[in-house]
Amino acid sequence: MGNCMTTPQVVDGPGSGTDVTHSVGGSARGKSIAKGATAAAAQTPPATPPAGPPKPDALKLHQMKKRIAVAAEAISNAADIEVPVVPKTEIAEKLIAKAMEGNLLFEQLSLPAKQAIIRSMRPQSVKAGDTIIQQGDTDASKFYVMERGSADVLLFKEEWGEQRTVHSYAPGSSFGELALLYSAPRAATVKATAEGKLWVMERTVFAAIKRTDQQQVAAEKARLVEMVPLLALLAPEHKQVVADALELVEFRAGDRVFGEGEAGDRFYLMREGTGE
Repeated sequence: MGNCMTTPQVVDGPGSGTDVTHSVGGSARGKSIAKGATAAAAQTPPATPPAGPPKPDALKLHQMKKRIAVAAEAISNAADIEVPVVPKTEIAEKLIAKAMEGNLLFEQLSLPAKQAIIRSMRPQSVKAGDTIIQQGDTDASKFYVMERGSADVLLFKEEWGEQRTVHSYAPGSSFGELALLYSAPRAATVKATAEGKLWVMERTVFAAIKRTDQQQVAAEKARLVEMVPLLALLAPEHKQVVADALELVEFRAGDRVFGEGEAGDRFYLMREGTGE
């Protein structure tokens, strides 16, 4: 998977991005996540396959994961508070990462920052009847991902005169982000309906990682702008405008960034990966 920085509404770039690109537009080929099966893979494997070096695609994936882990550790170390590292299985890490996908709370974070958050989350055991979140609670400082168990969302309204079940959570569900996003009291009660296990993110840890990530991303954007000869000639305030407009986009190997003849409304600065 490759990455680039993109700047919307600039100029159509002739190159292509990869895993992550700061872009103003285009298409790219990622290097970190490889996909597609080879013809050999479709054949019946020998009874005792010969030993050999790891496949290039697997090696690239391993290298990408290692880079993200190193960057995540760097973010944790640079944060202005101590960020914990809580051991967890690969299955648990994948479950948390999946639950974070598409969540507004993590939308603007880099992959290393998300990984740092995953590493920091601590386990919490619950049993049937336990109240995880209480409606109206102003101490809304936690985000939860359910690994095991189930829970109901209970809402009380004066016009109802009672508390009603309006939703249920199953393994893989996440909840609690809205109060963190908007610094608002908890909108509903969440109560466990079975014995289970949650992974918990603390607001203070999230805020520290987010601050550090934003600082590092801003510095990287400025560095990328300076590396482009044409942009390096701009006045400092204009460079800042370009840097602020850059957005991080990701491409997997084989992804199309842009095609010949298409309107050139984006410009890409390749941050990582290869393209053709």
